[in-house]
Amino acid sequence: MLRPRLTINFPNGFDDYYLLEREVALPLLKLQEEEVQAVAWAEKDEILEMIAQGSFVPHRSAFISLLFEMLVPKE
Repeated sequence: MLRPRLTINFPNGFDDYYLLEREVALPLLKLQEEEVQAVAWAEKDEILEMIAQGSFVPHRSAFISLLFEMLVPKE
């Protein structure tokens, strides 16, 4: 069973973060339309740029960097 790598709790709920470390065909993902606006592959620098431009979920850059640090290094 796939479990979240990180869960952030807040007063009215929680956010689960899944870190995919394999190739996945995005069209084959079964997403909940009421919870997911869009999905795409992006590298850390691309995400940080989207945050700066206001076109990504407003997260702190340090948090995004943490998520990338949590990935298992590729050999």
